[in-house]
Order: sequence, then structure tokens, then C-alpha cells
Amino acid sequence: MNEEKMIELVAKKEYYSVTDLRYNKKLGIMMSGEQFTEFLDFKDRLVSELPKLMNPLPLRSFNSKHIFYANNLHMLSVYNEYLRIIVADLMTKQSLLFNRNIEDLIISRFFSEIEGSLNIENVPTTRKRIAELHQKANPTDKNDVIIKNMIAAVEYIAKEKPEFNKENLRKLYSILSKDSLDAELCLK
Repeated sequence: MNEEKMIELVAKKEYYSVTDLRYNKKLGIMMSGEQFTEFLDFKDRLVSELPKLMNPLPLRSFNSKHIFYANNLHMLSVYNEYLRIIVADLMTKQSLLFNRNIEDLIISRFFSEIEGSLNIENVPTTRKRIAELHQKANPTDKNDVIIKNMIAAVEYIAKEKPEFNKENLRKLYSILSKDSLDAELCLK
């Protein structure tokens, strides 16, 4: 990538994420891994060679690269458009979108929590499969049994709101391990 194009990308008011820079045909930017590394090196050189033009913030990112101030006008316009849509919807429907869709939002969060927990435990699944099993589909393999158990455990916690004690932890354990652990692996 030529230096003029890199200067143009750095100088624009828009902020480009890694995805934008690597895979965005719409913006006309499709950097290879090597070009992206070259671009990051170029930005580092700008900081050291042109300190009056580029002002890094006194913060470090997770990879110890500089963090730069980004013009907030774009974010402000997106925020204002978001508020405009919410107000227009409220005026039209006479209730908040959130209130009209609360059940869908709760179920979405419910599935998201289960999917995230299963991901941590290396149990492959999808939200679609979680929804099917939640709608009483029959488990077809051991992963489905684990998913059904997780659904039952979350429902137990949500409905019963059990106190945190040994007895309730034991009950939660029995819900989660039902038909998914060999007998010798279960707690006695």
C-alpha cells in the first residue's frame, strides 16, 4: 500500500476498525495481513516523526500500541439518529420499543447466557439449537443433554430464586449433571 493512501486513512475523521481495514470492499479497503502490519508500523512512525501532527494519548492499549483521540462528530451523529428513531417510535406507538418487546429481550438474554456458559465449557451449540431444546425438542446427543440441563438450571434459579447454600448448590449440581456424567464421575 502506498504512503499517500495510508496518510489518507490516518487523516480522515472516520475511525476504521481492523475489520474495516482488512475486509471492507464498500470502503475500498482490503488490506492483506502484511499491508495491515505495514499500516500499523506507518502509524507508529508518524507518532515518532511528526509529534506536532499526531498526538497519542497518555494511555496504552492492550497490545501497548498508542491510542489516538478520534473525532467524536461521527459518533454524535449516530447517537442523535438513534435518539430520533426512538422518539419517533414512541410518538407513533405510544410505548417504548423495549416495553413492547420485553419478553423477546429476556429470552434473547437467556439464550445468550446459556450459549456463553456452554462456550466456556467447550460445548458446541447455537442459539437456534438452544431455542429448539427450550421448546421441548428431544436431545439427540450428549451435548443436547448438557444444553437441556443448563436450560433447566437457569429456569430453576430464575423461578425458585434459591438461597446460596450447600443444599441448593447440591440441587443445582444434580440438575446440571443429570444424564450427562458417568456414575463414577458424579459427586456422592
